[in-house]
Parts: sequence; C-alpha cells; structure tokens
Amino acid sequence: MFGFGKKLSVEEKQQWDEQVKTLYEKEDFAAAFKKAKEYEKLDKAAASYYLALMYYRGQGVKAQDLDKALLYITRYTEKYPEDKDGWFYGSDIMVANNKPDEAIAYLLQAESLGKEEAIKCLAGFCSYMGLAYRNAAWVTMKVTEYRELNAKAILCFTRAIQKYRKLYEKDATLLQEDEWMQLGFVVHYMHFLALSNAWPNMLYKDDTVGSDIEAAYQMPDRATHDRTPAYWKELAEKVIADMEREGYLVHGAYVKAMLASNEADLNKSEEALALAKQYLDQACELAGDQVDKYKDEFEVVWKEYERLVRKSEKQEKKEKKGLFGKGSK
Repeated sequence: MFGFGKKLSVEEKQQWDEQVKTLYEKEDFAAAFKKAKEYEKLDKAAASYYLALMYYRGQGVKAQDLDKALLYITRYTEKYPEDKDGWFYGSDIMVANNKPDEAIAYLLQAESLGKEEAIKCLAGFCSYMGLAYRNAAWVTMKVTEYRELNAKAILCFTRAIQKYRKLYEKDATLLQEDEWMQLGFVVHYMHFLALSNAWPNMLYKDDTVGSDIEAAYQMPDRATHDRTPAYWKELAEKVIADMEREGYLVHGAYVKAMLASNEADLNKSEEALALAKQYLDQACELAGDQVDKYKDEFEVVWKEYERLVRKSEKQEKKEKKGLFGKGSK
C-alpha cells in the first residue's frame, strides 16, 4: 500500500513519478506542480517528494514556503524510508529550516541507503557545523551549554574526519584542494579541544565514529577518555602524510604550523611558537609564486601566529617589569 487514498501499484507509482519528473526536468515548473497536485489526490505521501522540492526552491509555486517543504519531506521520508533521494535532498530542506542536526541525520540515512554523494556532503557539512558549535561554546557563559556544544563539535569533527577518510580510501581524487584544507583545519580543532581539556564529563554520544577512524588510520583502539592530545596529534600527522603523498605539501606545512600554534597557545611554549614560525616559513617556500594565494587561504593561521607573538612579547615585558621595573626589590 502506498500513502493515502487509492492503492497505487508499484508500476502506477513509477508512471506518476516519471510524469512529474519529466515536466520538472524540462523546467516546466507550473505544469510539474499541477501534475504533482493531481498525483497527491491518489497518493498523498508519494507526491510529497516533488511538492517538497518545489516549495523549497520556489518553483511552480507563488513563493518559497519552507514550512510546507518541511511538512512534505517529513511525510515522504516517513512513508518511503527506502528512497535515498528523499533523505538526501531533504537534508537541504532541514538546513533551510535551521535544523542542522536533522540535516546530518538525513545525510547519514541517505549514505546508509547507498547515496554516494552524501559522503562528501557529510564531510563538508559536519566540518562546518563542528566549527559553528565550537565557536558557540567559546562564547557561552553557561557550563552545561558549553559542554553540550563542545560535545556536538567533537562529534561533528570526528564524523568529518571519518567521511573524508572514506572518500580518500574510495578514490583519492575525490578530495580536492578545498577538502584537504578543510580536513587540516578539522584535525587541528580536535587537537586544540583535547589540549584545552574541553571534554571532561562529556557524553561522546557515538563512540563508533572514533572506532571507525582508528580502523581507517590504523590507530590503536581507544576509549573516549583515552583520546589524548598526543592521540590527536598522531592522527593529524597521519592526515598530513596523506596530504603530502597526494602532493599538497603547502597544506601539510600549514597544518604542522597549526598544531605547533595549539601547543604554543595552551602550553605557553616558546619552542612550539618557534616551530610554528618554522613551518609557516616552510609553507611560504613551498608555495613559491603562489605564496600570496596560500597566505590568503590560510589567513587565520597567520593571524593566530601573530596573536601568539604579541601575547609572548607582552608576557616578556611583564616579566621584565616585575624584575627590574617599579616595585622590584
């Protein structure tokens, strides 16, 4: 049985799908919407897929209506959970309705049903959301909220690492320059979170993600609380090795600089700060004629280094003043 109303056979459903799809692909959206509404009278749930897309994109309707798009795609995935496209394109509707966690869940479901495109979308979206949750945690004054946001950031970042690795194992050419750069930032953030001790008493939520990473990178199995800064640095070094293997030497040098900056910031290590500068210089040398391009792309890394230098200089002046300035004995 399909949806509501008349009991359509599989063949009948396929025929209606093809009629609406043909009109939609011809960009005759008004006719596609009219046909979808006819389809809805026979099978409310099946027609919901096309109605969701048209309300989301504002095609064939008077105006975009995200609430209706959400209603239709939810109805469709509930009645046709085996359709990978419903979950995949539904993730966009979830994002548009400010439901990022649901969007990730939709993409995971699409991937589990064999939608290959979902893997890259998951990698990019999880890295983006990990940063969003981390930034939100950084500014909150509530301890409980801080822990919850960091837990989400950690889960998103680890999922991103897992999906990027899956793409690499499938076909290294699937990872372009932007993906490698994003992966570098993700492992840097995980190293930083571990160093800053962001996860005490946190619920990790899905430890299978960590186990999958360990299997893919041939890392020793670890319980959540045993994934130390050293663990994440080792994992980052494996990512860097992959980068360099694929010819992204500049990116590898920048990620090394990020890791050193983490230690310089949180361990107040002058040696680590000097090491960060060494890797930044190395990146510039490797970049050659494209040095300005890469400096722009990794601007945040340079700004972080400059901030640490200023912080170090202030500390040095403060120490000298304490020893030799006013008030010293």
